[in-house]
Amino acid sequence: MAAYTNDLRLKEIATGDESGTWGTSTNTNLELIAEAFSFGTEAITTNADTHATTIADGSTDEGRSIYLKYTGTLDSACTITLGPNTVSKLWFIENGTSGSQNIIISQGSGSNVTIPAGHVKAVYSDGAGSGAAIVDAFTDLNLAGTTTIDVLSASGNATIGGTLGVTGAVTADAGVSIDNITIDGTEIDLSSGNLTVDVAGNITLNADDDGKVFVADDSVTYGLFENSSSDFVMESRVQDKDILFKGNDGGSGITALTLDMSDAGTAVFNNKVGIGTSSPANNLHIFTDAGDEGITIKSTGNTSNAIIFDANRSGAGSSIGEIQSKWNGTTVAMIASATGSDTTNKDDGLLIFYTSSADNIAEKMRVNASGTVGIGSTVDRSLGTNITTVVINGSSGGGLWLSPGDSSAMTSQIYAQANGSVGDLIINNGTGVGSGGIIFQTNSSEKVRIASNGNVGIGTNDTGNAKLVFNGNISEGADTAMIDFDGFGTRGDASSQSINFRMGRTGFATDQPAQIKSFFQGGGATAGQTAIGFKFVTISENTQQDQFFIDAAYSRFKFNTSESPQSNNPQTNNCFVIGPSSSGAVTQALTNACVLMNRGGELFAVDSSHNNTQLTPHNWTLIEEGPSEELAWTYWSQKPNPDNPDQLQGINVDMAKVVRKVEDLVGEKLIYTENSNMDSHTHKTIISDIQTTLADLKTRVEALEG
Repeated sequence: MAAYTNDLRLKEIATGDESGTWGTSTNTNLELIAEAFSFGTEAITTNADTHATTIADGSTDEGRSIYLKYTGTLDSACTITLGPNTVSKLWFIENGTSGSQNIIISQGSGSNVTIPAGHVKAVYSDGAGSGAAIVDAFTDLNLAGTTTIDVLSASGNATIGGTLGVTGAVTADAGVSIDNITIDGTEIDLSSGNLTVDVAGNITLNADDDGKVFVADDSVTYGLFENSSSDFVMESRVQDKDILFKGNDGGSGITALTLDMSDAGTAVFNNKVGIGTSSPANNLHIFTDAGDEGITIKSTGNTSNAIIFDANRSGAGSSIGEIQSKWNGTTVAMIASATGSDTTNKDDGLLIFYTSSADNIAEKMRVNASGTVGIGSTVDRSLGTNITTVVINGSSGGGLWLSPGDSSAMTSQIYAQANGSVGDLIINNGTGVGSGGIIFQTNSSEKVRIASNGNVGIGTNDTGNAKLVFNGNISEGADTAMIDFDGFGTRGDASSQSINFRMGRTGFATDQPAQIKSFFQGGGATAGQTAIGFKFVTISENTQQDQFFIDAAYSRFKFNTSESPQSNNPQTNNCFVIGPSSSGAVTQALTNACVLMNRGGELFAVDSSHNNTQLTPHNWTLIEEGPSEELAWTYWSQKPNPDNPDQLQGINVDMAKVVRKVEDLVGEKLIYTENSNMDSHTHKTIISDIQTTLADLKTRVEALEG
C-alpha cells in the first residue's frame, strides 16, 4: 500500500504495486517536486483568527510551494498551522493580507514565528509531531562576500569586518564619531545637543533639487526655502502655522508682520504700510506717480471681489464707509455707505452718491434700504408710488425689465415668484409678447433656445420638430455623444439608469413608465471588468414587463425571459434566448414576414404562408409508435386548412427512420451517431442486391440464348 510519510507528501509506491502504471505516479511525484520550488498563494477567510495549511497527499497543493503568500482581510492576528506536523520543510512566507495584522506561523506546541503585514520571512518546520516548532531560518545568518541591501534595519548588533556599502539608509542612534565627514547621502542626524557650523568664509547652501532647504524639528518639517524659476520661495510647512517677521524697536521685541497660514496667508502688519512712500500718513498709504497706478482687485475664477467697510455707528443715516475722490486735496465726488433706520438690529442700510460743484459737495442719488432709487430726493418712497425704469421686486409687476427699445413687445422680464415656502426664478418675454423666446448665449453665440411654445433647442434654433431638439452635427466615421448618463460612485449589481415614458388619457394614464434601462451587470472593479447592458421594459395592464434584454456581459439577446443558458459550467455567450409565448400556432396576418417563437420550450419557425415548422427530437404527436431509435428526430409542420382556416393541417415525419430506409436502399451510411446504441448500426444493400441479381439473371439468359 502506498505511503505519504515524506516531507513533500509524495506518493511512495509499495513493493509490487502499480505494475505497468508506476510511471504515472512517478510523473506526478516529479511535478509535485517541481511545485515545491514554486510560488503559491492561499487566501485566509475574512477576519479569521486561525487558519490551517495542510499539504495534500500525492496531489497539487499551494502549501507545498517554497514561497507561500497569504492573502485576505484580517481584523486581528491570525495563527496559521502548517501540517502535517511531521513535515520538516523550508518556506519563504509572505504576509500579503490587508488590515495591518500579524500572521503567526505554527506547527505544533513548539515555537512559532510572527510575520507582520507586508513582510516576508524564511522559516522551517522541524516536523516533531504534536510538539513541532517553527523556526526563523535567518536567525544568526552569516553572509559572506558582497551583500546588497536597499534598507537595513537592525534591531540587534551588526558586526562588519570589511567595507560597508550602503545604497539605502544607515541610522546610528548613538551617534557617529569620525575625524572627517564625507556625506554621499541625504541626511545628518544628531540625537542631542546643538550643531554649530563654523567656517572661515561664507556659508553656501547649494541644493540641486530646486535649491530646497528644509527646516525641521525632530520629525516635523516647519519650513522650506527653495528656488522656483529663480524666484526665492519661503514656505511654512506645518498646517495652519504662520510665518512671523520679528525685530527690535527701541529695545522692545515686536512682530512687524504675521502671515496667517490658517487664513490663506492673510498678512497682518503691526503698524502703517506705505507703498511707494517711506512716510505713510494712514494705515495704508499708496503713492503713485504715473497714470493708471493705484489699487487693482482682480479675480480670475468664478469668484467676486470686495471692499468691506465695517463700523458700529449708533444713529440712522450715519456714514459707514466712503470712497472719496479729491482734486488736489478738495473732495469733488464721493460714494458713501450709510446706516438705515433700524438702529436696534442694525441690519439695513443705503448707498449715497455725491458730486461737487464750486466746492459744494452734495448728495445727488441714493439707493434706499427698500431698493428704491432716489435721484435728487432723500425720501424712501414705496415701490408702488416710485417705480422707475429699473425695479427689482417680488411683486407680479416687479423684477428686472430688459428692453432694446420702447416697445413692450420687445421687453423681457426676470423676477422671483413665490412657490409655497420657496421662490422660483422666472424668466419670460414680458407682457404683450406673443412669439418671443428665451435664448442662452456664450461668446456671443447661441447655445440653447426655449421657444414660446415651450420647445427647447440645444445647439439649434429650429425647435419645430420636437419638444427637445439637439444639433448633432456628424462627420464620417465619428460618434457624436448627444446625451451622456454618468453613474460613477459605489458600484452595485443590478444598478440601472432609465429613460422613462408615460402616456395615456388624462386622469386614466398608467402610473408605471415604459423604460429603456442601461443595466449594470456587476464587476466594475476595473474598467476591463465592467459590463453594462440594456433592458427594454413595456407596460401592459398597468404592469411593467421586461420585454428585451441585451446582456453585455455574455453578448446575449434575451426576449421575454430572464433565463441565462450555460455551456456546462461557463455562461453561454453570443446567442439569442427566446422566452415562452402564450400563443398557439400562427395562422394568419403574415404577408412577407417570418416568425421565430418559443411554444412550450420548443422553437418554431413560421414563414409568411403560416407554416409552423420545426426539426426536433421531441415532437412525435402524429407518430403513435414514437421514436424509431434512441436519437431519432422528426420534421413537424402545421398550417391552416385552406378550406377551413380554423382547422390546422399537420405533418409529422420520423426523419431518422426515413434516412435509415435510404441507407438500406443505397447501401451507404448516412447517419453517424455518438455515444448511442445505434453507433454500430449496419444497413442493408437492397439496390446493390437487386443489381447483382439482375446481372446474374442477365448472365443466365445470355447463356441460355447462346
